[in-house]
Amino acid sequence: MKAVRMKAYQEHASYRTPYSFENIETYPLPPYSSILGIVHNVLGAEKTIPGLRISVQGKFEGIIRNYSRYWKYSRKEVKPYPIVVSELHDVELVIHVGSEDESLLEHIVRGLVDPPSFLYLGRPEDFLYVREVKVVEVKENPGESIPMNLDAYIPMSLAEELGFEGVLYRVEEYYTRRRIGKQVRREFERIPVYYVQGGGESVESPYVDEEGYPVWWSRMPV
Repeated sequence: MKAVRMKAYQEHASYRTPYSFENIETYPLPPYSSILGIVHNVLGAEKTIPGLRISVQGKFEGIIRNYSRYWKYSRKEVKPYPIVVSELHDVELVIHVGSEDESLLEHIVRGLVDPPSFLYLGRPEDFLYVREVKVVEVKENPGESIPMNLDAYIPMSLAEELGFEGVLYRVEEYYTRRRIGKQVRREFERIPVYYVQGGGESVESPYVDEEGYPVWWSRMPV
């Protein structure tokens, strides 16, 4: 199958985890939902594009914690209060987006090369600099060992099958809208993954692209 592969850089980024409020924690890599958001944005899509598969890999140089000022509203007053925000620095990303529709992949490439607005991942100030984007061939790995040089999200069942150890996350992917009273809320499907750190060791990933990058799909092709 074919996929869009994007190599990108962020000077800083905070991929906020759910349910972190006064202390904002960050995922170590962007969640699948953020990648889907960028794809839909550059395509100008008004409806959800189903069936996209995402692979997220990357690394960062460090993490720091900054104070930010937020405003707290109550019935009597509005006052500022500080919160702690975790930020990743010098983030390098390699992202694959897979689809059976090759014409869609070409549209994604054109959208990322000439986006309708500045791209960001995380907060609006977390600009995304696309260094390379193109369509690549992704094939099943016949059992060859390849170096894993980048950290990656690996679906839990696959990681356990391959004997990987890492930090378990439930990463957001697609969402559906649900009406609760007068409000419409987004309910995300969460994919259980291990965040596995790369160190150059040889692994047998089930898929690999034409230049030797392992590919860890959020959803395995049928």
